[in-house]
Amino acid sequence: MYGQPNSSLYFSSNAVVSGDGAMARRKGVLTTQVVMVVVVAALVGLLLGGRIFLTNQITSMRARVADLENQKEFLEAGSAKLHMNWNHASSGEVVVARAQKELGLIVPEKPGLVLVCLDGPKKDKNVLRDLWAGLPASDQAGELVAGAMVSLVPRGALAGTMEGGSE
Repeated sequence: MYGQPNSSLYFSSNAVVSGDGAMARRKGVLTTQVVMVVVVAALVGLLLGGRIFLTNQITSMRARVADLENQKEFLEAGSAKLHMNWNHASSGEVVVARAQKELGLIVPEKPGLVLVCLDGPKKDKNVLRDLWAGLPASDQAGELVAGAMVSLVPRGALAGTMEGGSE
């Protein structure tokens, strides 16, 4: 049996082989079930990894937004401080005091003559203005006032001074 070449049964390294095939075979490691479990495990691992990555990104963005809000509040406080300093530096008292110190401005107790230039009459569509324009003396009064300078100090206050002409 062992030495006969026409024997239909002989032993291989780990299986008994007959002429028509092996009597016992090892079951394959790579079956459909094993492949499906590996694919599902890889897919679940990939999804969980993606979820962890996304959660970390959201957390870092929220932290960045909180930092930006803190910076915004800091900048708003600085802006308010600058506005306060500007309002103080541009107030009338500070400007007059600085002009007195740097330019030698002398502020009189009573201000002198103040003149104001008035603009000409405005051209707009107004029924009352059109009615007034129809009166004979209205054009002359408008021309007199349009180019005139107006004093805010009453004339009676200057009556006793040199400018009034009586002294």
